Amino acid sequence: MKPIEPRDEARESFRQEADASWTAYQHSGRHLTGDEVSAWLKSWGDDDAKPVPDCHD
Repeated sequence: MKPIEPRDEARESFRQEADASWTAYQHSGRHLTGDEVSAWLKSWGDDDAKPVPDCHD
């Protein structure tokens, strides 16, 4: 049997997390928009970094 490569493990972990996120969204409808996430990420490292945005319906 071929050993699992670290990249394969990372890919599978990412896939599982994405599946869990999709399932949670389908049940709750709560989400963030791409613009909300982008604005938050752009503030990283600034003295006035924004807090993590709250999910909404």
